Amino acid sequence: MILRPIEAPDEAAAGMALQAQGLTVLGLEQGASQGGQTQRAAPWEVAWWCRELRTLLRSGMTVVEAIDTMGLSAEPHSTRAEVQQTLLGYLQQGQGLSQAMLSCGRFPAVLVASVTAAERSSKLVEALDDYLRYDELLERLRRQVVSAAIYPALVVGLGG
Repeated sequence: MILRPIEAPDEAAAGMALQAQGLTVLGLEQGASQGGQTQRAAPWEVAWWCRELRTLLRSGMTVVEAIDTMGLSAEPHSTRAEVQQTLLGYLQQGQGLSQAMLSCGRFPAVLVASVTAAERSSKLVEALDDYLRYDELLERLRRQVVSAAIYPALVVGLGG
């Protein structure tokens, strides 16, 4: 039995990342916390990452060159730089982009699945476009739900 530390947003992501590395997960244990609170990963802007990668791929770069360039433009020790370096490391080990994204544990499953399909059809830019449209639709729906909830909450609050 090997104990292997992994950083992931939740247990499901940690399990998937370890399984993607070909390991069998027998159990997961939450790591050390700071100040009585669990350490949480800094927010990660997946839509930004997709836009940047799409732009660099359209300019003629390979995936490895594009991710390396994105890592160089990120602030040192930032979440962006950390994710770019992690992805680059997995890619340099010979993993495909979707496998590297899964191992990184910072990307939504729908994007990873889309990139997996795109690797088979060589349509990565289109897959990134599709994810960006999906993300934009979710954001629009989120704003509409919040907008629709404000009026009833205001009426109930004033009525009380």
